[in-house]
Amino acid sequence: MGFGRIVRRPIVRQIWRELTAPKGERGRFEEIGIEIDPRTGQRHERLGGFQIFERLLSDPELLDQETHTYILPLRQRKHLIVGAMGGSSLPMKTYLEAFADLLPGRQPSWHLLDSTNPAILDAFWQELTSRIDPSEEERRQALEASTFVFVSKSGTTVETLSHFDYIVSQYGEFHIDPTTHIILLTDPDSGFEKEPQYAAYPKVPIQVDREKDIGGRFTPPGTRASLWLLGLLIGQELRPTFEAARAMHVYEDAADDPWLFSGVRLAELARRGRDLITY
Repeated sequence: MGFGRIVRRPIVRQIWRELTAPKGERGRFEEIGIEIDPRTGQRHERLGGFQIFERLLSDPELLDQETHTYILPLRQRKHLIVGAMGGSSLPMKTYLEAFADLLPGRQPSWHLLDSTNPAILDAFWQELTSRIDPSEEERRQALEASTFVFVSKSGTTVETLSHFDYIVSQYGEFHIDPTTHIILLTDPDSGFEKEPQYAAYPKVPIQVDREKDIGGRFTPPGTRASLWLLGLLIGQELRPTFEAARAMHVYEDAADDPWLFSGVRLAELARRGRDLITY
């Protein structure tokens, strides 16, 4: 059966309606997207991204507030460095590739810390200072001109904490207050929120709506790790951009919906034994 015919089947449309329904109204798919923490046994919802356009557009002032409170201040520094692993790093990776032709010459410049390999850290300093072997003064100037955003839902991601400790030590080496250069993006009640060594650092919820139901590779565009980058690219146009994106998901005939078509295709590939499918 062709993919187009599969998409037209009522069961496919029913599945989509249930998956995108609010929590508690998903019928047989209520357990889809639930992660269970192996340490605590706690259940975590991870399908909030399906309702993200409605959430972001429901409050007419929400995106404007985000722009003025966070995005515009990020423009005041020369460099923006995101320290993140796994799904939290995907927005930066995706945008660095997708918008590579738009980024040169912009302020802030974008950089990603997603490896603890010493060679990667050396390359990071070269990238930040435009010097193969930067002097101490060049490193100091780069730190003064930088904002670091460390992203961890749990606040316990080992690699991200390692990056945090390293950057704090670099600021300490030059007697610069790191709390004015570091932002922690995390979930409420995370390790970043609870542990005393992070008390002085500004902490901002990963999700704009302060929920905890978007995670991993489903982060864009519903988390600040994605939203801030988009805001830096398109400025005041966040709302019309999201309105246009939401309109792209509305199709009278499900067979015309490219997103649903892609989902069916991925499901069929998985049924045939293909795995490790991601974006």
